[in-house]
Amino acid sequence: MVVRAVDLEQLRTDLTTQVTGLGYALTYGTPYAGADGHTDPTSRTIVIGTNLSPLEQVSTLAHELTHIALGHCTPTYRNHAHRGRAEVEAESVAYVLLS
Repeated sequence: MVVRAVDLEQLRTDLTTQVTGLGYALTYGTPYAGADGHTDPTSRTIVIGTNLSPLEQVSTLAHELTHIALGHCTPTYRNHAHRGRAEVEAESVAYVLLS
């Protein structure tokens, strides 16, 4: 297996491009209590915690982008009974991406 170094800031830029391409804004600030980040489908904004390390910020960004890409941020899904599954899916994609 070949392992290559990844430029973390380039990955952040690439993920941000994906976010904005889907019509969402990205901000850094204070997410909902207890969260590293959150996605607000109403304002179409992702908030990533400023208290996180750069690697944690990129991981959280990948997690939040996955919620959008998999349709977890639609009005009909928002209060869906399978939120736990959505969190596992988003965390799994972020893990694979950063592994």
